[in-house]
Amino acid sequence: MKTLILIDLSGLFWAHWHATEHHPVGEAYQRTVDQVRAASDGFDFVAVCCDHPPYKRREIFPEYKAQREKHPPQALQQLDDVKKRCADDGLLVWSVPGFEADDVIATATAKTLAME
Repeated sequence: MKTLILIDLSGLFWAHWHATEHHPVGEAYQRTVDQVRAASDGFDFVAVCCDHPPYKRREIFPEYKAQREKHPPQALQQLDDVKKRCADDGLLVWSVPGFEADDVIATATAKTLAME
């Protein structure tokens, strides 16, 4: 039987970004790439799932994430670099405009289970 892991890249990256605010630039990038590689070891298929704003949830509920500060451009660039690194490493990088990584993961899980 083939194995699949679905990784919430946004969750990993933002946790590392906030944990490394006093570290050298690029630390969040490196920690995220290292964690994705470690998590994906031993799986036949790896899908790195990403948020893709603007979120449809905001259309339904305008206050959704309204209190959050905008992400710094430097962080967004590092996140884009992580996505590129994952793709260059041969991993699937999935995102759907308007949806978050957890939505992509839930949909992929439901589709996979329906195939059994």
